[in-house]
Amino acid sequence: MNEQRINFRVGLFILIALFFGVTLVVVIGKESETFSAKTDYVSLHESADGLRPGNPVFVAGVRAGVVKSVALQD
Repeated sequence: MNEQRINFRVGLFILIALFFGVTLVVVIGKESETFSAKTDYVSLHESADGLRPGNPVFVAGVRAGVVKSVALQD
């Protein structure tokens, strides 16, 4: 094989590897919300029947996060 053909194959391999690497980072980042800003809120209620850690939290119909923990106070 001549040098030009080898360089083409190496370049193509690097481009494909970069494409899959970037795609993997984007997919994992979306799923785990790694690259999103996080803010913790505390909410006090008289009754929280059925509220469990892991339940989704919606604001104006849009999923805004999940319930991190539930604690009882006297």
